Amino acid sequence: MKKKQLVYWMSLILGVFLLFIGGGSIAKADTASDVDVAINTGVNYTAQKGNSLGAWDAPILAMSPNGITDAQAQTIYNAIISGNKTLGGSGTVSDTAAIVGLRAIGKDPTNVNNKDLIASAVTDANTATDLYNMIYDLESLSTGNYGTAAENAKQRLIDKITTAQDTSGLWIYHYTDFYTKKPASSTVDPTAQALLVLSMNNNDPTAHSALEKAITAVEDNLYQKNGGFMSNSNPSGPETESAVENVTLTNALAVAGVDVYSPLNGQSDYASPIQRLLDQKVTSTPSDTFLLYEGTSALQQAKFTRDGGKGSIFAFDQNAAFKPGELASLNAAADAKKQAINNDSLATTTDKSNAIANVNQILATYTNKINAYSTSATAIADRNAGANEINNVVVAHNATTTTINNGLSVSTTAPSPLTITPVSSPTVTPTVTQ
Repeated sequence: MKKKQLVYWMSLILGVFLLFIGGGSIAKADTASDVDVAINTGVNYTAQKGNSLGAWDAPILAMSPNGITDAQAQTIYNAIISGNKTLGGSGTVSDTAAIVGLRAIGKDPTNVNNKDLIASAVTDANTATDLYNMIYDLESLSTGNYGTAAENAKQRLIDKITTAQDTSGLWIYHYTDFYTKKPASSTVDPTAQALLVLSMNNNDPTAHSALEKAITAVEDNLYQKNGGFMSNSNPSGPETESAVENVTLTNALAVAGVDVYSPLNGQSDYASPIQRLLDQKVTSTPSDTFLLYEGTSALQQAKFTRDGGKGSIFAFDQNAAFKPGELASLNAAADAKKQAINNDSLATTTDKSNAIANVNQILATYTNKINAYSTSATAIADRNAGANEINNVVVAHNATTTTINNGLSVSTTAPSPLTITPVSSPTVTPTVTQ
């Protein structure tokens, strides 16, 4: 009897244990699913911007399940050209935004209308003294491999930014309040921004050392029980929690490889940073365009890291974060072309079959190329090249003859249309006109 009771209690304890463990797995799975839903919401709202799409929207769409369309890429390219001051525009689009946007659509930021955005960032990096200017220059230069001058500038910026780190491990930005004209300071946002760009250079020993100190300081001083971040020790007074700052710091931690799907301190009564972003519905307010971009991008980064990705999704020459979206865009281009071929009323069944076979061959070739590469840059370039070839497939329209009563033969289909070969673009994106 006692033996049966022992077995019963052991089974009960084991059952509770398994339920507890299983419940944790279910909770994580639900969180992952909720993140996917939130990302899709942000992507859909972004796509709805239509002709108002801008530079920062490019990576969101390019990383989405359906990828970016040629029309969207063209709209974004036009917005960058007209808005970036270095390129002769109005000045509403920063160099960093322009570089990220151009890389996301496959353009070379070192040669845009004979202007070099990277050279501009290098020049500014050599003289920058403001913390934010240094951060933005480092982010620009960390999007790719741009040669010796850029690498030297990056090292100088890393040294400057790490030197500016407070003894607490955080970064404190001192400024004059625009309204009160009194000295003020902020802690959460500069810490998030500095952590982000140093995380993009985690292989640098100086950056890595500063990162380790900063991550510990964030957990000890800024992390809140609800999963968000705020500073009670900011020199000019406590900072209130902000959804934008939660997004920025969560994004930075994800780039650094931190598990933001779980409580940072491992305590079960704390919410995870990702849960806080979901609670704040950071992708569900399209009227707040800045939060929409920041929130969607941060969730994409967090998902990329959680799925085993390393580094920033904006490190185009280091990882393949954009590969799934580029494959989706290539397949969408092929589907659209095949639909147009099937709708061609002048083509015979054989003509259509041959043209579709040609599309499928091009699709297979470039799918294999994209799958073989390990960086976003090569995937983006090959997707654009493949889509261009697919769009240039022409149905043969071979004529057939019909014999009428007097023995004469007449053609029953129109002659093949004249095919004009487009002039190759000097850039890697033939589908976006300049």
